[in-house]
Amino acid sequence: MYQHIKQSIQDGIAQIVMDRPASNNALDAQMFRDLIAAVEHCDADEAVKVIILTGAGKNFSAGGDIKEMATFEFISYELSMLTGQASLALRKCRKPVIAMVNGTAAGAGCGLALGADFPHHDGRELSAHSVLERCPARGHGLYLPPASDCRPCEDD
Repeated sequence: MYQHIKQSIQDGIAQIVMDRPASNNALDAQMFRDLIAAVEHCDADEAVKVIILTGAGKNFSAGGDIKEMATFEFISYELSMLTGQASLALRKCRKPVIAMVNGTAAGAGCGLALGADFPHHDGRELSAHSVLERCPARGHGLYLPPASDCRPCEDD
């Protein structure tokens, strides 16, 4: 059904897995399209009570697919729009969305995690910043609560 997304629904729980582990789940235009469609499908399905979003392999998502971007003379308008639309689809979903962040979530991948109702990460890197620009990637920093540093809670 989807090229870069695996989706399963069982006992009211929808699991959406970004499935490009060889690229650390780098987000290309097709993956964004697939993710948006999968979230919208789960939102419309009355059998789904909760959505879990995660990444295949060792990382949640390395962010935007740099190899795809290198083929553009300029970053495409479509890709920029898809990036925001994917996070917005998560935010607009009427079902609770849990982002189970395994490994690194960088750039647009972090934006997806922050777009979920309940982002949960394993303590590795969660960064909304571009290495080159040092500013929130694609506006995803807006999802951060004031004074948030995105570190996992530590037991006292």
